[in-house]
Amino acid sequence: MICVPKSFVFFKTPFGGKGPVAFRGVSTWCFLVLGILVLVVAVDFGWAPAVGVADQSPIYMTFDVHVDPVTNGFPVSGKRAVYEERTDNLAWVLDQTEPLDIPISFLSGGWYMEMLVEEGPSGVGAQVVRRMYGSGGQIGSPPRTPAPGPQIGSHSHNEYQVGKFNWPSFTGTPNLVESRKSWQDNISWVNRGIETAFWGSPPEPVSEINNVKGSHLPKSEEEYHTLMEEFGITVREPGPEEDYYGYYGHHIWNPFRPSTENAMAEDLSAPFVQVVSGPVIGEVGIHHGTLQDMSAESVKRQFLQLYVNWRHAERSNAPEKVWTWGWGAHAHNFSPGSDSRADLLDVVGWLEDNFRDRVEPTGTPVMEYATQIDVGEAYEIWEAANPGESSFSFDSLSVDWDEYPYLVPVAVAMEDHLWEADLDLGCGIDAFHLDKAGDDAVVMWRELGLSRVDLSDIFSTTVSVLGLETGNIYGLSVNPANVLVTTEPLFVAEQLPALLLGKPPRNSYARFHAVPEPASWVLLALTLAFVLPSRNGRSTPSQPSA
Repeated sequence: MICVPKSFVFFKTPFGGKGPVAFRGVSTWCFLVLGILVLVVAVDFGWAPAVGVADQSPIYMTFDVHVDPVTNGFPVSGKRAVYEERTDNLAWVLDQTEPLDIPISFLSGGWYMEMLVEEGPSGVGAQVVRRMYGSGGQIGSPPRTPAPGPQIGSHSHNEYQVGKFNWPSFTGTPNLVESRKSWQDNISWVNRGIETAFWGSPPEPVSEINNVKGSHLPKSEEEYHTLMEEFGITVREPGPEEDYYGYYGHHIWNPFRPSTENAMAEDLSAPFVQVVSGPVIGEVGIHHGTLQDMSAESVKRQFLQLYVNWRHAERSNAPEKVWTWGWGAHAHNFSPGSDSRADLLDVVGWLEDNFRDRVEPTGTPVMEYATQIDVGEAYEIWEAANPGESSFSFDSLSVDWDEYPYLVPVAVAMEDHLWEADLDLGCGIDAFHLDKAGDDAVVMWRELGLSRVDLSDIFSTTVSVLGLETGNIYGLSVNPANVLVTTEPLFVAEQLPALLLGKPPRNSYARFHAVPEPASWVLLALTLAFVLPSRNGRSTPSQPSA
């Protein structure tokens, strides 16, 4: 591996970046040649612009845990056993997340809170609810904007209450009156559960704590909007917008106000904010009618896609937006030995290692964990500062790369890949090994400067190199032992998707043009040949002066 030595003298390029000019021991004529070569390289290689003032807030990562309905045919003793099992699972989740200050977006069905109320404020259910509230940041959290928002929301399917511990479900297509009954019963019991957990005196009004709703009713989006407005709830739990995954292989990354005609289209007059996320962590299957992969390996790949998009927006003075994503789970998913337990620990540990404490050169933290209430408030702050501006809208309900609001190269190149490993390539390089049905790929970048890296341990044949921000193809037959990496994230694979080799679609973020085997790679190699003399047949960097 070759890194540009620190003993270089640097100058500003016309693009605001920095290029190597000279170093100790280079003759005058070499200096002139190097200057010309580096200037051409900077133009053709798409040298990254200088990092400017931060324009984006951190990526808000959410962790939704909710309690689904219990089978109503169970006797009360059976329902109580389910209540205890799910409470134990929730306590396990908190045991993992509390030491890391990860807030939980918690939502409950009415039946669970009815059990909690009977058990009383000293019971284990009430203890869990208090811990869920505390995880939201109200207790002992440093101030930030938006202020951390504890969340204990209401989640229901078709169930309603007809007597003590008796929660049957509406069948068919319930009307608005029946849907309202289901909402009222569930929301009321969640409110009572919150009050019980805090001995009748919650730290803040219950209506502010229980301000997120997820429900299978009403079936009509227009009626759903009606009930959200009637109950004064301002944030909708993720779910209907998950369909986006079926079109582009990832979820939506910006909250928005949804339309009654299309749950993924925007209507700025909607009475609530749609928070966006993926479904159950650790599961691969159909959710909300769409096949989605939320295994740990897929979640990591999707986060890398999100990060590359956010990083580009942060560094390119793109208009400010609220960026968010996350995962969900039911309380029953976290039983001992479950995939959700294993994958939660895997993903959280990976984020801690790679991104939790990362700060961009602009000074912006890459990510913060948040509740769905936090995200809703962040959106409202952004909305007030950007009246009439669109956050996100998917109007066509078809794959349309001209409509697609994110970096097209990232979506096309990385779709369906799974994380394989973090790579240690040195020189301050971030690199990740991906796999798609046995085909290897590497995504890599560095914060400043450039490096030559050896990927021959992964690739046995020549590789193609794609710029994930610009869409430039920097080579279609590159020696894997001699791949150059700079500040633009690169996608390296033996072959690129056909869509990226033809005339790509217009994209609002990316400069998108294919350049087979561009001269920049040759020129950059010549530059390195000048400044990195060979010792014993191997290129080595010049050492800085003592």
